[in-house]
Amino acid sequence: MEPAGGIFGVLEGRPHLGEANVYVTNVGPHDPEGGDGGVEFHLHADSDSPLDVVVTISVLDDIENFISA
Repeated sequence: MEPAGGIFGVLEGRPHLGEANVYVTNVGPHDPEGGDGGVEFHLHADSDSPLDVVVTISVLDDIENFISA
C-alpha cells in the first residue's frame, strides 16, 4: 500500500503519530535556481525500519536580510 500524500496524492485525515522520534534539523532557504525559491533540510527518523513521513515547513517571519549578488 502506498501512502496518501505528497507525490502519492492528497493526504486524507491526520497522520499517525507513532513511537519513533522524527525531527528536522539544518533548515535553510535556497535561491530560486530556475524556479521558485525553496527550503532545504535534514530529516531524521530514529527507527530500525523505513517510515512514511509527512513534513510541513512554514516560514512565518519576514526575511531579515537578503543580498543578491
